[in-house]
Amino acid sequence: MSSKALANLVLLGLPFFLLLQACVPAREFKALDEKYQGLKDHVAALEFTNDTLNNALKETRATNATLLARWQNIQHYSDSLAADLRQLQESNTRLRNDYTDLESLHKGLMAGNQKEMGRLLAEIQKNQSQLQGREDALKEMERQLFQRRQEQEKEALRQQEDKKKLDSLRADLERMSVDVEKKNANIAELQRALAQRDSVSQALRQRVSDAMFGFEGKGLSVYQKNGRVYVSLDEQLLFKPGKYDVDAKGREAILALGQVLTQHPEINVEVEGHTDDVPMKGTGQIKDNWDLSVMRATAIVRLLTTAGKLDPKRVTASGRGEYFPLDPAKTAEARQKNRRTEIILIPQISQVLDLIRN
Repeated sequence: MSSKALANLVLLGLPFFLLLQACVPAREFKALDEKYQGLKDHVAALEFTNDTLNNALKETRATNATLLARWQNIQHYSDSLAADLRQLQESNTRLRNDYTDLESLHKGLMAGNQKEMGRLLAEIQKNQSQLQGREDALKEMERQLFQRRQEQEKEALRQQEDKKKLDSLRADLERMSVDVEKKNANIAELQRALAQRDSVSQALRQRVSDAMFGFEGKGLSVYQKNGRVYVSLDEQLLFKPGKYDVDAKGREAILALGQVLTQHPEINVEVEGHTDDVPMKGTGQIKDNWDLSVMRATAIVRLLTTAGKLDPKRVTASGRGEYFPLDPAKTAEARQKNRRTEIILIPQISQVLDLIRN
């Protein structure tokens, strides 16, 4: 059933709680609520991690651009060195050719002019010296070119490592983005289910208030808390002091509530008895405040399940004694507030629980 259809059922006052199947005590519901807050904090942490990874990605891209520019400069310089090397090789070839020519000329002039021979020898030595210098320069250029190539290879390896790291960061970021999207979808669905539960509780509270209008302000109050509806009845409306038999006026109020509950079989009921802190010194069935609170709760349960026709499987009776006071003061007014019976109406919220568990 869609949310719109369910809302229409609420407005018509029909049984619309068929989607909810499990009863959750207050203690477990509080734990579930804390888990929901933890989910919100986890989503905030994932968003922070996502921002951090985006910043790291930007820095890595900037570093990659810088490294690429450096590699291009090195490549340009390497090309320049290679061109110079080629020129030196060509010059060396020319010098070797000149040397060969001079050597031939020297041999031809050996029988000729001694002075010319000396000049030629000096020129040969000069050319040999220049040739040696060019060869040394050529070796140095070769050494520098080899070194540059090694640096290029190292730079290429660093770029490959950086690319691997960048690809890994991108993959991690994509996985985390998918996880965040799933978490956000789960949170949105949980919020929708909780809002639906609160709407159900609000409608139930209004139905109970309407049915018990004549009793409110006369020892009875109806309020909503944590997705539940509480019907609180003072001792004076239900019981005589120290007794657990329901008075006629209290019986009328309980049966009025029972008529509403019979129309909503999906609502579970928990009856809690409370006393003040004045110790009882009973000698019969009632030994202390624990006994009195439990027997009062049991008396209300019996009235709801017999005259009220409620299924006993829907109802729980418990006694709290004096240990959950509304007002801890030691005054007559505070003790009167604490002597009460609370009937807690609990919508089944199985859908909400399934969302939280998943």
